[in-house]
Amino acid sequence: MLSFEQELKLRNYSKKTISLYTYFVSKFEQFVDKPPFEEITEEDVKEFILSLKYSNKNTTNLAYAAVKTYINLIHKKQLKLSLKGPRELKKLPKTLSRIEVIKLLDSTNNIAHKLLLELMYSSGLRVSEACSLKYEDINFENSTIHIKSAKGNKDRVVILAKKLRSQLKSYLTLRGVDNGFIFPSGRNPLGHITTRSAQEILKTSAKKAGIKKRITPHMLRHSFGTHLLENGTDIRYIQRLLGHKNLETTAIYTQVADADIKDIVSPLDKLHLHI
Repeated sequence: MLSFEQELKLRNYSKKTISLYTYFVSKFEQFVDKPPFEEITEEDVKEFILSLKYSNKNTTNLAYAAVKTYINLIHKKQLKLSLKGPRELKKLPKTLSRIEVIKLLDSTNNIAHKLLLELMYSSGLRVSEACSLKYEDINFENSTIHIKSAKGNKDRVVILAKKLRSQLKSYLTLRGVDNGFIFPSGRNPLGHITTRSAQEILKTSAKKAGIKKRITPHMLRHSFGTHLLENGTDIRYIQRLLGHKNLETTAIYTQVADADIKDIVSPLDKLHLHI
């Protein structure tokens, strides 16, 4: 009999998801503490979910999804729970104004650090995607970036701001592409910069820019989408660029041809910024 981890691997779950799911399932097994072949019930799942003390609703939802997947794969039954995943509060995404973006980028003096923040904003990248970018992912001719194995283990193509092409080329020429990563690790010769380092870079730049509110890398991504919408970009294109499965929570996913992406103007190219 295959283990839960092996079942997830066979179904091409990402490494991060496998790690999180197996963690929560181990907690669930400890909580239930039943003999191997004793049936797991709906009450077991409900009690486990109610026992969680996470303040972050997304984490609780993740634990629920992990346990439900575990039951469906290992216990070979579809558990028709009357219990729904914990309700997630619908909050408006926090964004930066265009003025704040300009201040943030102008306050970043380190070339690599500035380029990292510019890529997150101008292409709508998740921080993990920006940190792990490789030279081979950049198509300078079409001004696009190929994001590989993104969230949900899916690839997508995003725009590369025209203002960044020459800057990126100069940076790569100066630094070289020794290990293939655009932002290599300072400690691991084979690795790339960590998301924690990217967060610290953003935090430092925000402080220098005099921005008082708490800023996260994801706010740059939200700002990308918001500013594109304000610029008149069709929401279907924004959905494609951000890699969202649904236009709204229950809307049908609308695909947009990659060939059209190169014609979209990055919000960075509409800022009056000295780069």
